[in-house]
Amino acid sequence: MNLMTKPSTILITLTVVLYTLALSACSPGFLKGDNDINSFEECAAAGYPIMETYPDQCRAPDGRVFVRELQADGSRGTILGNVLLGPTCPVVQNPPDPNCTDKPFQTDLVLTTADQSRVLQEFSSDIYGKFRLEFPPGEYAIRSAAAANLFPYCANSEPIRVGANSTTEVTVYCDTGIR
Repeated sequence: MNLMTKPSTILITLTVVLYTLALSACSPGFLKGDNDINSFEECAAAGYPIMETYPDQCRAPDGRVFVRELQADGSRGTILGNVLLGPTCPVVQNPPDPNCTDKPFQTDLVLTTADQSRVLQEFSSDIYGKFRLEFPPGEYAIRSAAAANLFPYCANSEPIRVGANSTTEVTVYCDTGIR
């Protein structure tokens, strides 16, 4: 064997090992090995990507997928809603005209994640503008089923917080576009 070949082989091998260690140190799971990850929470804490699904999912580099558990006890909360359409008159007067108050509205709506990025359920309010939903505890939003800027456009103003075994009341306002 050539004397020059042996040091070159050792140098190349050492370079590959150091490069591999450097890449491993930069990966999110370096301090906590991938095999030590056994739950969604551990996967997310290791810095691996969270997929935009419902429920959330985290994928480890070895291909394993961990799903966020919603509520182990299966508890759900209730959203009782009222949908109002307004304004119904072109000019708001002071004192307000009783004929111009917001009116109950039957329409198609969607329940979404709080950031409105994912639709979780489509539903409709009844002729009295009422609806009832049951969902796992969490934060949600409600908006018109048509996601375009069409009038009337409906949306709630704040995130809806649903607690386990509790009822949350919400009013969804639908803008007629009348000014």
